[in-house]
Amino acid sequence: MKTAKHLIVFTATLALVIFSGCSTPEQTQATDPTPQTPPTEQQYRESPTPTFSSPSRAAIASPSPSIVAQAPDTEVEEELNCENPTSQWEMNVCADQGAKEADVRLNEVYRQLRAKVAGTPQENRLIEAEKAWIDFRDKDCEFSRRRYDGGTIMPMIYAMCVNDLTQRRTEQLEAYLQEW
Repeated sequence: MKTAKHLIVFTATLALVIFSGCSTPEQTQATDPTPQTPPTEQQYRESPTPTFSSPSRAAIASPSPSIVAQAPDTEVEEELNCENPTSQWEMNVCADQGAKEADVRLNEVYRQLRAKVAGTPQENRLIEAEKAWIDFRDKDCEFSRRRYDGGTIMPMIYAMCVNDLTQRRTEQLEAYLQEW
């Protein structure tokens, strides 16, 4: 019974990755100003920790967070196929890219909302709310991925959780932006 449940969860997460779609490396951007390359398959086998890194507190507090395009690693990028991933490594990397893309969008909307509330008491409230939300997201996704402790699916579960929660938060901030 437990194995069947795991198979169903795996199949569902695989379907989410396949149907969510991934952009090309040129379309993706990272929150961190240092270029990042996807981890190799060997790195995933050695350590099942997530590769997604949360936006820094400095990015939340600064009026315009620094966002730079991700530098593609040509050797790895040629092998990567997010439209039809054939290995857990590809699913992990594609899910990680989806999380990063969602984070870029969140940062865009956050900057727009922050600009609208600049100089008001709401600006500090927004900053504090975003810090608290990032803490929640990271802890919730850590809890989610730990259900598969030691498994190679852990990075994908974490990144998919980050992607989902980040998209939801972006929708919330967009609603605030419309109201403002």
